[in-house]
Amino acid sequence: MHGETRDWEWDEIVLACDLVMLNDWQQIGAEDPRVVELSNLLQGMPLHPQEDRQHNFRNANGVARKTADIATSALTTKGVEPRQCPGPEGS
Repeated sequence: MHGETRDWEWDEIVLACDLVMLNDWQQIGAEDPRVVELSNLLQGMPLHPQEDRQHNFRNANGVARKTADIATSALTTKGVEPRQCPGPEGS
């Protein structure tokens, strides 16, 4: 799988959702220190084998894009738990 984009694992999505939730369900830019910190954390997690990762694996731009995806999902489901984020019921 070398060189292919890796799907986000549940744990990664939960962390990104938490970040977006703490930002009032708004996307966060790649230069934001919270995005940089999450990028570093995700790059250090053992969820994906090192040999399967692209050079830009979970970089700040990718994390920022995920926050935009989550924020957009939250907007399209206004009044309802965002679809990509785990709810208290495990949804």
